[in-house]
This record gives sequence, structure tokens and C-alpha cells, in this order.
Amino acid sequence: MPAGAGRLFCRGPVFAILKQVRDDDGRRLVHIVTRAKSNVVAFSDPPPKTGARGRPRIYGDKLKLIELFDTQSLRFEQINIELYGQLKQVSFLCLDLFWKPVAEKVRFVLVADATERFILMGSDLTLSARDMILAYSYRFKIEVSFRCSNT
Repeated sequence: MPAGAGRLFCRGPVFAILKQVRDDDGRRLVHIVTRAKSNVVAFSDPPPKTGARGRPRIYGDKLKLIELFDTQSLRFEQINIELYGQLKQVSFLCLDLFWKPVAEKVRFVLVADATERFILMGSDLTLSARDMILAYSYRFKIEVSFRCSNT
């Protein structure tokens, strides 16, 4: 898989299609965890309605998520986690924010370790940040198994 190909899934239509896969009781059957583009933006909750004239805001503040690594660094939590067969210490910040391409909240996890920083996004708002990081790390094992089965 070419570098960055996993980010092809961080598009609104992919989230929208998976949102439609439901069981007979209407519960979602499929969720996605993918890496976001570094220029991803999302919105905080809108401010409370004031009762003043005019249409109330439907979005809160626009956030360039890559900037939060610097501006919100004190809010990051630290965990030790096994990634790619090695125990690593990573810092993360988990945020549920409104993402316009799907017109609903998406869980964003900003992840930093000693060598890189990246943003994960997922459709399951109940999935913990730790589980999202682990789920994303498993993609490497899956890709390798596909490559091995094709040879």
C-alpha cells in the first residue's frame, strides 16, 4: 500500500456508507478508525442559544487539529502501549468534535510519541483512545498478511 493510502478512508462518503450498515434494531454494525490528514479541521460544540434574533450558530469554534499538539499539550495524557511489537510511551488527546463532511461528531485522537505526531479519527464515540491507537496499529499486521498471501 502506498504511503498515505490509509488516509483515503478519512473522507466523508466512507463514513456515510459505513453509517448505513445497521442491524435489525438500527444499531451500527461497522465503525472505522483511520488516520486523518494533517490539515483536518473540526468544530467544537456551538455556543448555547441566546434567545436573540437571528439564526443560532450550528458550529462552535473551528479547530485546526494539528495546532492542538502545541496549544493543548498540557491536556495530553500518557500511556504505555505495545505497538508493532514494542512497548512505547505515547501521549494522546481525545476529542469528540463535529466534522462537517459527515454532519456529526467524530472521535479524534491526537497521538505523539518520541518520533512522530499524527491524528486518528473514528466513527465510534464509545471507543477509548487507547483502543483506537491499538486498532490503527493492527493495520500493519493486516497489510503484511495480505502481501504474504498474494506471493
